[in-house]
Amino acid sequence: MRPLHVPGHRRHWLLLLSTAAAVAMTVTAVMVTTVRPAAGATGIPAFYLTINDGAPHTATPQVAVHKSSGGGVTSTLLSPPGWRIEEISAAAGDRTFFVAEQRGDGTCPADRFLEFGITNSGVITSLRQVGVRALGMVGSLTAAPGGTRLAYTTVCSTLANPGPVWVLHVMDLASGAVSSWTSAATATGLANVAEAGDEALGWAADGRSLSFAYQWKASQASFQDMAVVLVNTNSGSGMLQAHSRLVWHQDSRCAPGPCVFNAWISPDGTGLMAEALGGASVPGGFGFTLERLTLPAGRVNSVVFRTTVMGTGAGIPEPPAWTDSTGTYWLVYAGTKLGWVRQGQFHPLQSASSTEAAAW
Repeated sequence: MRPLHVPGHRRHWLLLLSTAAAVAMTVTAVMVTTVRPAAGATGIPAFYLTINDGAPHTATPQVAVHKSSGGGVTSTLLSPPGWRIEEISAAAGDRTFFVAEQRGDGTCPADRFLEFGITNSGVITSLRQVGVRALGMVGSLTAAPGGTRLAYTTVCSTLANPGPVWVLHVMDLASGAVSSWTSAATATGLANVAEAGDEALGWAADGRSLSFAYQWKASQASFQDMAVVLVNTNSGSGMLQAHSRLVWHQDSRCAPGPCVFNAWISPDGTGLMAEALGGASVPGGFGFTLERLTLPAGRVNSVVFRTTVMGTGAGIPEPPAWTDSTGTYWLVYAGTKLGWVRQGQFHPLQSASSTEAAAW
């Protein structure tokens, strides 16, 4: 069963329950095809941003702005004392970004959202707090294409609701109005707790429809109960299932893999962009793929990138991936190296080994 993810304490591990995963490994490694970026490559966003835990000379996570050509750091943003930068998202393009900051620890911290821009020279500018504060740990964050709304998930565990309960929110930044949806699965308590992992959200190009990937029931079958729904964000608050429609569901037929562990709507709304694990590429290794799934069939249309992940005795990593606003270029944190991917090639980028999240 996937361990419950607690936002602010990232995990990218899957407990090994399948037959293929029974072999315990003692090292973690990632095998990739690595190439140098072509000189003068066009189309790739000019900058990428990372959240680095344990920045030099401070225990406070910081945002670093990097040049996509070469990876050099052009600007940084530190959290003030008592705050932690937890999540990051880019609006359409690579010049406007949003972060979620958490104050303190505990099961229901107070979070706030900051917006800032990036100048043509890669310097952070126009930093300001936006919207209203959130109650609970923010697990996923994504800005609508126009940058006028934020979608995010929170988890909050209290004596009254010890679940914990995952809630999906959409905030209008101009008015501060927030619509919220609670999954029927989470409302039933510990026996049936749904999970919304990092980067589980994706906006369609219309800025109204929002995809949400989650584990719809407790399962001992790893990722065989993943689902993606499309939420009508203008429908008002309520139960998630009543305000959305199921667009894709994964069952036991995915075993032994690849099985999708995260997916979100493609920018044109015609398919899903997915991360998947499974299938031994080498003895004891597990395949990691970035895929495009067609809708409504949900079949794999193309494989954007494929690599091999080696496991440990405790599990195998779930390598996170982030795409640009067009769905063309991907950031992949493979092993200890961050890089960008297009047409199956991995281009290494400069980043700290403690990178927790990235965006462009």
